Amino acid sequence: MQRTYTFHPFFASPGAALTGQPLASMRHFVKWTCTLALLLFFLGLQAQTGSLTGIVLDESGLGMPGATITLPGLRSGTAADAGGQFSIL
Repeated sequence: MQRTYTFHPFFASPGAALTGQPLASMRHFVKWTCTLALLLFFLGLQAQTGSLTGIVLDESGLGMPGATITLPGLRSGTAADAGGQFSIL
C-alpha cells in the first residue's frame, strides 16, 4: 500500500514540491516557526511606541493646572501644566 503525501511548499525542503517527498527535517519547520514568532514579537513591540498629548479643560473652557492623567494598564501617569496641557510617552 502506497501513500501519497502533499505538503505546503513553504514548509517543504527545496525540491520537495517536485519530488513529492515529505518534510525533509523538523529543524526546517522549527526554524521557520521561530522566525515567524520573532517577527510577530517585534511587530508587537513597535506597535506600543507613541505618545498621547492633550489639554484638560474645565466647564468654562479654561485649562486645569495640576490635573492628574492616568491610562488603564500603565503604572505611571502625568500632571497637566499651568495651561492644562499634558503629554504621556
